Amino acid sequence: MKNQLRFHFSLILFVLVFGLGATNSKSVNVTPLTDEIQSLEWTVDNSWAQAIAVSVSMTSANDGWILGSRGFPGGYLAHWNGATWADWGTVPSSQAFVRGDIQMVSANDGWIVIGGPLSGGWPNLAQSIIYRWDGSTWTQFATVTDPNAVSLTAIDMISDTDGWATAWFNFGSHFYHWNGSTWQKVSSIWLPLAPSNDIDMVSAIDGWAVGWGIARWDGNAWTSVTSPVTTTLNSIAMVSATNGWAVGEGGVILNWDGNTWFQMTSPVTTTLNSIAMVSATNGWAVGEGGVILHWDGNTWTTVTSPVNSNLDAVDMVSATDGWAVGDEILHYGLVGPISKIYLPLVLK
Repeated sequence: MKNQLRFHFSLILFVLVFGLGATNSKSVNVTPLTDEIQSLEWTVDNSWAQAIAVSVSMTSANDGWILGSRGFPGGYLAHWNGATWADWGTVPSSQAFVRGDIQMVSANDGWIVIGGPLSGGWPNLAQSIIYRWDGSTWTQFATVTDPNAVSLTAIDMISDTDGWATAWFNFGSHFYHWNGSTWQKVSSIWLPLAPSNDIDMVSAIDGWAVGWGIARWDGNAWTSVTSPVTTTLNSIAMVSATNGWAVGEGGVILNWDGNTWFQMTSPVTTTLNSIAMVSATNGWAVGEGGVILHWDGNTWTTVTSPVNSNLDAVDMVSATDGWAVGDEILHYGLVGPISKIYLPLVLK
């Protein structure tokens, strides 16, 4: 069932009465108006003709970025200025379809990780690339190689001096840490587990990664954590140290209660690709076939989607503003024209 919020607008007329004389003073009667109503909906944004988008990161209602894929030589960037999405140019990649992620720390600081193909070996090292935004330019910041091939897939920044990225390699997952000056490999988790699809940090001493399994950072090391499912998890969003969510194949939804990950009832069996939580009582998940789910604090329910094509990522600015991207770009916000309001004025 669609969760619609309704906003009622009322108009108060302030009248300044200028006295020309005691006998010429005037007053104004205001006739009450019917409330104007708008609804919150997901709609297709047609401000820019895009190719497939793989990740979105918003810093505010007027600033955000999309990382996408449009064939060799790799990816593209699009920037949101509060009114339209604009093509920012190409991001070189070593493969035609971009595997990667974008994470903005602020309007003047952001990161992109681009993964290389998981093939080859010494001396043909598969190469991943890290880009950084300084407020005006995206520049190549570092390259990451490994004798067993490496493909960076996800990134999450705690601050401008602390962040993490995860990567697939031929025998599991690597974890890389940003300390304010360099990216360094810190930990590895070996097959059959490989939690490299997504990463979300609660703090400098608490963080999670998901993929083929679940891993947790405790401030000292990344270690595997028991998952209640064997299916692949694609995305994770932590509300706090005691409340978090993960989604994945077959419509799987998991919840963390501070002690255990457990499976929640899902209204779909469609693969879910991304999740974003506004609060403990407000969250969104998107996936294949344009599926959109909403969490109201009690239940996950399906929401009417304007598309039936795949959605790969979602990011919320607030409870009333968000973006979902994939084969299309969707915007969540107030929908419905506001007509001019005419007040019947009666002068006496």
